[in-house]
Amino acid sequence: MPAGSAPVSRQPVAIAPDGIAIHGFGVPPAWLVSVVEGRIPPGEFGIHRHLTLDQYTYVIEGAVIATTDGTETALPAGGLLLTVAGESLQFANRTESEARVLFICAPPYPADDSDTVTLPAHRPLPPEEYVAVRQRLLALRAAIIAAIDARLAALD
Repeated sequence: MPAGSAPVSRQPVAIAPDGIAIHGFGVPPAWLVSVVEGRIPPGEFGIHRHLTLDQYTYVIEGAVIATTDGTETALPAGGLLLTVAGESLQFANRTESEARVLFICAPPYPADDSDTVTLPAHRPLPPEEYVAVRQRLLALRAAIIAAIDARLAALD
C-alpha cells in the first residue's frame, strides 16, 4: 500500500526563486527524493543554481528551453534533463501555452528554498560558494544518517 497518493494541487504551493509556480502532489517527500509539478507560462525565467541537489526536469506537456551553464537544450513533451548540483539553470517557454514539467530532486527540495541561489548570469561555481556547498552537504549527510538510524530503530 502506498504511503500516500493525491492528485497535483490546483493552486501553487510555492513560487520558486526563479518565478516558476510549483504545484505539490499532497504527499510528503520521500526521504531521498521529492517530486513536484512546475507550470511554466510563456516567457523567460531567472537563472539559478542548486547547491547540493540534483534535479531531473521531465516535460509532461508543452515544451521548454533549459539553459545549463550557458548551453541551451530544447525539451519537448517527454524530454528529460538532468541538472547536477552546482550547474546554473534557466528555463524559457518560447511557445504560446503553459508547459507542465515534473521536477524530481534528490535530495528533496527544501521548503525554505535554501538550496537555491539566484544568479545574474550563467557562471561556474566560484570558490567562495564552495563553503556554502560544503556546509549544506555536511548538514545533508547528518540528516540522511539520522533518517537511516530512525529506519533501523523501527526494525528493532
